Amino acid sequence: MTMNRKQRKELRESMRLSIHKWNKSTAGKLHKKHKEMFGVEPVFFGATDKKSPDYLDKIRDAIRTGKPLDKYAALPPDMKVAWEQGVIEID
Repeated sequence: MTMNRKQRKELRESMRLSIHKWNKSTAGKLHKKHKEMFGVEPVFFGATDKKSPDYLDKIRDAIRTGKPLDKYAALPPDMKVAWEQGVIEID
């Protein structure tokens, strides 16, 4: 599908507004604070919605305790391999 110039402009503006809205949301602010504190984005399995209360609570806990949220790093080596191969799903 090809887009004309007007459609591309509208799409860019829509994406810009989405990003702006995300950055102003509680989830966006917590995500940004985690990245500023630890230098990495939070990694959490089971959250398809980054605005879910469980996900936000985990980020808050990480910031409070001073330990970055990285559920992938906490996996045993054999589970990391299985995850990378797509053999298992973690929720």
